[in-house]
Amino acid sequence: MSDNEASTEAMQRFNRVRRVQREQKPRSAFVFTSERGAPFSSRGVHKLIALTGVAAGLSFPTHPHMLRHACGYMCCYAGQPTAQPQETNPRF
Repeated sequence: MSDNEASTEAMQRFNRVRRVQREQKPRSAFVFTSERGAPFSSRGVHKLIALTGVAAGLSFPTHPHMLRHACGYMCCYAGQPTAQPQETNPRF
């Protein structure tokens, strides 16, 4: 993928997130909010990921740090450096 294609894809992802933020009810300055409209707390994110793992039928407990490892594996499989994925891949 060329730099131009990667930039276009990153911008499209950004626009999708912004659309979700614009369409959320009630309106909020935060992208991810609780059912009460408050920003997610660290504990809330942890619980959401744990419950998602259960719902997915995973046989092991899930936690937020697993997402970092999943992103690292994705970079590795894509042939990108994994030392600082947030600097080399606009998805992070």
